[in-house]
Amino acid sequence: MLNGGDSDIDPAVNVFAALQMRVIGGNDETWKRSNPNWTAVFNRVHDDLKQDLGPVLRAQARESAALWDRTLATHLSGAEIEELTRFYGSTVGRRYLVFQKLLTAIQIEGGSALMVGLSSGGADASRAPVAKASQVQIDARERVVGLSWTSQLRPALAVSDSPGQRISDNEKKSIDEAMDRALVETRGPELDALFRDYEQDLDEYSSFQASPPAKALLAVYGALAKEGLSENQATSGQTAFKSTLERSVQVHTPAWKAAYEAGRGIAQTAPK
Repeated sequence: MLNGGDSDIDPAVNVFAALQMRVIGGNDETWKRSNPNWTAVFNRVHDDLKQDLGPVLRAQARESAALWDRTLATHLSGAEIEELTRFYGSTVGRRYLVFQKLLTAIQIEGGSALMVGLSSGGADASRAPVAKASQVQIDARERVVGLSWTSQLRPALAVSDSPGQRISDNEKKSIDEAMDRALVETRGPELDALFRDYEQDLDEYSSFQASPPAKALLAVYGALAKEGLSENQATSGQTAFKSTLERSVQVHTPAWKAAYEAGRGIAQTAPK
């Protein structure tokens, strides 16, 4: 559950769909989210990609789950597992897991929406604008985001990076902080609701995350990222996804472009 479980693949598909939308529109400066035809074409691209990529993404999730089973068994002691399961089985532990699941969904959807917005030239007009927050609200939101399992993972995963990584630790930190700021600004109401519902538990969540069993579990993520799949397995998974994506784009692009062209007249005659 801390890994997101069998979460919906829509956020990932949204990003790939947004990138294809840029290709479809080429140099058309009107091809933005505000274009009357943009949403209809985006939904079509999304649905086609989801149908094709879904089986591959879900298969990769199943392989990852099996790898986790093996890695946990070899990197955690019996005492550590007992302490972790005792916490997760407690009332506060069960609430912690639900809290993390809800927060992970907000982070994934928020990150996906940000990428789609950057690729489409604007924010989603169907979402109500977020009111300016007070400093108290911002502090509460930042506290919630700081307790996310994703935030806890960053140091563990950073240790596993190879010496030839493309970006520095400072650059990664800046990117992470920018994403967190964007989340606080764009998903404020959802974070406010989480804070209200779980405020009484946040101190206990913080204490758990600082505990030796939690640190041991976090270290497993680093070990998994460092050891990971064998090079052949990793390459195979990447190849399967890449070939499926390329095949899907090749098959559907004519229909996507036709839908785009069919709507160009709508954009040109729409009131300015």
